[in-house]
Amino acid sequence: MSPGRIVAAFATVALPLLTGCHTSVGRGWTLLDRHPEEVLRTVRPVGSSALIVRGAALRRLGRLDAARSELLMALSMDERSARGQALLGLVQLQLGHRGAAMKALHRSVTLAPGQICVRRELARLLVWRAWYRVAPGLHQVAEAEQDLVRAESLDPCLRPRVARLRRELKQGPALDGAARCPGIPALRWSVAPPRCGVAHASRQVDDLLRREVLVACHGPRLALDLERSGCTEQALHLWQAMAAEAPRDPRWPLHVAWIHLQRGDPSRAQPFITASLYLSADRGAALIDLAQMLEIAGQPARAGRRAVEALAMATHLEQQLEALHILRRCGSAEQLHQGAQVVLESTWPLPAERLRELVRRATEGGARRTPAP
Repeated sequence: MSPGRIVAAFATVALPLLTGCHTSVGRGWTLLDRHPEEVLRTVRPVGSSALIVRGAALRRLGRLDAARSELLMALSMDERSARGQALLGLVQLQLGHRGAAMKALHRSVTLAPGQICVRRELARLLVWRAWYRVAPGLHQVAEAEQDLVRAESLDPCLRPRVARLRRELKQGPALDGAARCPGIPALRWSVAPPRCGVAHASRQVDDLLRREVLVACHGPRLALDLERSGCTEQALHLWQAMAAEAPRDPRWPLHVAWIHLQRGDPSRAQPFITASLYLSADRGAALIDLAQMLEIAGQPARAGRRAVEALAMATHLEQQLEALHILRRCGSAEQLHQGAQVVLESTWPLPAERLRELVRRATEGGARRTPAP
């Protein structure tokens, strides 16, 4: 068959089919309320508009997983469809995927700000996230206030609820929020063997990102478990997601630095180390964490130098004693001796005999190694 005949055949057969599909899309929206099954029968799954109306029909019929699949396919063709993003957000919300719902609803409101129903659902999710943020394990008070302000602007009807939440937060810690949001456990550095189950780890991360309206609630525990099992790529993805939620929290960059150190790439770790120290309100505690991390990463000389800095920046006697323990393992004899003198000359409210005893225990046995400079 000649090229001209192929083009003619396409124009004769394919174009009318596509035109009919486009006509069915418009008719599909009119049929949606009363006859959603008719929409699925008459609207062919061709093009983003058709997939969106089919997704709406599947949602009406309660087939939420199928609706999500059709809507995701539609948005892969046209991600700037406000209606498609709104429907996807509502479907994700019905599935219990509040994190994914918030992202889709936010995109929809950004594309078309006048959607009252979408604004209301997004505002409720923001209030929910604000409640999580003030859990004692996170204490993201400033970020919580930003969420509440945004929720009020999206849905003024929520102002009484927001005002009540503000009063509760001023009265004391959000105990209910704390129970639902464990937050960040103690830092646990460990070198893991390369035995990561990549597919399983990726599913765990994807499920958490879909489910959680605030990744920082349960994300840290999963990220630490992934680090221990050697799944550093998946753990890095989680820490970066949490950093986006609270960019001024000093704990995320420290973990990102740790992953780069585990990979043997100290040059990429250095900017995150600097950011963690810059953002930390307690410089002494941050330096102790960093020294411990460098020690486990096999860099004793750098760990010793950070411990020396921690001695000068410590805000508690316990921090200075921990710095001496690190110097005993990683520092030189001179560093350990000078560090002990710093602690003995400090002005902590403690009897001199007791202070000398604590320093003696911390430095007992002397420096174990003299790291190369």
